[in-house]
Formats: sequence, C-alpha cells, structure tokens
Amino acid sequence: MKIPGLVVDDSPDRPLCRPRVTFERSAVAVRAALAAYDRDRLVDFEAEFHIAMAEADDDFDLGRVDAVVQRWFAVALMAANPEYVAAIDEDQRRIEEGDPSVIVDHVERGP
Repeated sequence: MKIPGLVVDDSPDRPLCRPRVTFERSAVAVRAALAAYDRDRLVDFEAEFHIAMAEADDDFDLGRVDAVVQRWFAVALMAANPEYVAAIDEDQRRIEEGDPSVIVDHVERGP
C-alpha cells in the first residue's frame, strides 16, 4: 500500500525538530502508514474511523472524522519515526533527572 505524500528526509541538514519520515495528513495516508509501520494499531484506527464515519452519516458533521484522522496522524507519524520518539523520551528522562543541559543542547543545535 503506497503512503500518499511520503517523504523520507535523510539529509544531514534536516532540523532535529522535523521528523525524518512524513506523509500527508489524510485518512488514506494514516491507514497506509499504520499498515507499513504499526500493523497492531491499524485495526484500532480503522474501527475508530468507521465509527466516526457512521456518526457523520447520521448528522453530516465531519468534525469527528477530522479529529480521528488528526489524532491517528500523530500516532502514525511516531510509528514511522521511532528514532524521533526515542530522542524525545531521552530528553524527557534527562529533564526528569534534573539535567538542565538538555535545554542548552537544543538551543545550541537549533530547531
């Protein structure tokens, strides 16, 4: 399954705050990304998406569908970028241990 809008940026000048793997923010892209990177969560996304679509069929309010896609986009993006999540976890661990240099490291490295 092709991931719409897939971009893999392995350039050495990629800002640390930008994920290496990105894709478009759509239900199709989220579904394809979960199929590629986190099949265990794909079923949950599909179930939640179908519920939101059924509710939208009743009242034509697509806001809940958009909310499902938005939430699962973040999940899929994290699944596609485990190194990004690991870096965030490491920063959080350092902050919890009282290491103020994590802030300085990010200021010196830039966004």
